Amino acid sequence: MKIRTTEKPLNCPWCGSGKIAMLLNGMPVFLPELENALDDGGIAIGSLKEGHDQAAWQCTECGAQFFRASEKGRSEA
Repeated sequence: MKIRTTEKPLNCPWCGSGKIAMLLNGMPVFLPELENALDDGGIAIGSLKEGHDQAAWQCTECGAQFFRASEKGRSEA
């Protein structure tokens, strides 16, 4: 089941955690700022393959993934 949302969730609907990280897809360049954000749990590494329908956020507690919903009036193409 894919949960679609227009913005980052405040809490995970499965485990209730507020630790929701933004996912970086593709191959990131590991700079000190990125390392710090990964350590703090604000960012997580997603899929190395870039694609059109990939998760935008992930709960760092249970691993639930959230997908960005298209805005009203826009298609998901």
